[in-house]
Amino acid sequence: MAEIRDYSVTADDNNAASPNGMANGCAPSTVNDTWREGIARMKRWYEDCQGAKTTTGSSNAYLLAASRVVASYAAGDAYMFKANHTNTSAGSTLNVDSVGAKAIVTPTGAAIAAGSITSGGVYLVAYEASVDKFMLIGGSHSGGDNPFIYNSSPTLTLENSTSEDTSGGRESQVVFKGLQSGSEESTLVKITASHEGTSDDQKGQLVIGVNDGDDNDAPTTAVTVASTKNVTFAGNVESPELNLKNPTSEDTSGGRESQVVFKGLQSGGEESTLVKIQASHEGTSDDEKGQLTVGVNDGNDGSSPTTAVTIASTGKTSFSQNVGLGVADPVSFLHLEKSDATAYDATDSDGQVSVGPTIYLENPANANNTVGGQIVFGMRSTEEQARIGATGGSSPSLVFGTADAQKMQITNDGEIAMPLQPAWGARGTGSVTLSGTSSYSVMANSVEVTDIGGNYNTSTYQFTAPIDGTYYVAMSFCATTNPGVTGPAQWLFKNGSVVKELGINYSSSRFITITGIYILALSAGDTIEQRVINYNNVTVTLDRSRGFFGGFLIG
Repeated sequence: MAEIRDYSVTADDNNAASPNGMANGCAPSTVNDTWREGIARMKRWYEDCQGAKTTTGSSNAYLLAASRVVASYAAGDAYMFKANHTNTSAGSTLNVDSVGAKAIVTPTGAAIAAGSITSGGVYLVAYEASVDKFMLIGGSHSGGDNPFIYNSSPTLTLENSTSEDTSGGRESQVVFKGLQSGSEESTLVKITASHEGTSDDQKGQLVIGVNDGDDNDAPTTAVTVASTKNVTFAGNVESPELNLKNPTSEDTSGGRESQVVFKGLQSGGEESTLVKIQASHEGTSDDEKGQLTVGVNDGNDGSSPTTAVTIASTGKTSFSQNVGLGVADPVSFLHLEKSDATAYDATDSDGQVSVGPTIYLENPANANNTVGGQIVFGMRSTEEQARIGATGGSSPSLVFGTADAQKMQITNDGEIAMPLQPAWGARGTGSVTLSGTSSYSVMANSVEVTDIGGNYNTSTYQFTAPIDGTYYVAMSFCATTNPGVTGPAQWLFKNGSVVKELGINYSSSRFITITGIYILALSAGDTIEQRVINYNNVTVTLDRSRGFFGGFLIG
């Protein structure tokens, strides 16, 4: 059976036999059949295009039984139907009279989204033969009964017809409302665009009001965008993410920068840049390395605050000025201050970690062979360094090192070990004979017992002080022949001059060891030595191997 789409727009071409047309010279008896058929075709077309038909089907598949006889789809075929269900996702189809399911798409050819067709809604589709799909005409194409504008440059214009220059005038609004559980209508958000100021100009402002729960139809202003482009927030700004993007493609150091600038007005109205936080690219490689700098105005920086803090891509943080913890005006590069009246308890451990201004160094990998923490002093990594460190484990010690070597250790028991502390000890060999009253003679202590630091000379028999300090000195001698009363004695000489007599043999007996001890201050480069002298006329022999000359640096 032919339908209205089979008629020709050229009248003479509609000359088929009745009832599909009216041939020239047709019998009068065929006129009524042809006319009635034409009326029926228009009625069938009317029902198919006026929403009189309801679809069947489910999910994203819609089935339509048309009033017209549809054996195939033709370009421009239109169907208006009432949907029996809401589409659940993209990819909806329409099948008319079992001709075949065809995708329902937007006028741009995109699949309609879930909710674009809702149960009970009336929709118009037209068959587009070039893509073999049904296009949904009008509608939201995005769900619900939302308005939809479709053209090459969609624009929604709201124009206030009042001529005025008032502040807040010429306003247009977009109001968002909803129904509470008791069906009470509430105004949730109101966006108002209006004139700024009272001048006869084009300045605009945008105000976003949000209902705080009791605002009724006048939501409280939350955000204001002025004509100067300044944005004012009435409350706290809480957001999981704020994106600042530099559109310039570059690999320069300091490039790709984004900034947050804090400004204010001085009492005279002058604008000042107080602080500037800048994120930028680090280095010149084609990579993702970033760096963060914080600049603070020192009072004369203008719009370029002086860099105070820099965080490199490695995570290392550098400060250009003194850093104070607990103190407002640090006087050194790192200044810690904390007022604490807690009495110091040397036996307390974790209980006093936070007492007073404390620096706490902790290594979670606690073991006897690990470093519990350390403070390193050095110009750069390639130079020898000095350090103070602590060993881990159950019996921690405090160690001190210089020139990349350990020099002192305080053990867990409080013992102090200084394995490199300057010390020496020497004795002689053979014997020396003193006959009668003699002058001072250097005791030839040529055999080193110990010489930490290498400061004793076995040729000159002298100890040379390596550093300024206080030194402990001990010396002894032993006569192997009867010396007589008030015979041999020993003296301490410094730089060739007498310092102190450190023992005299008053006994007339032999094999008596005379020992003397002395503490004195020495400057670096001073030399000391043991000398002996005989005060009587009795010849006496001293056994060098039984004597001793030694000492050490006290501090």
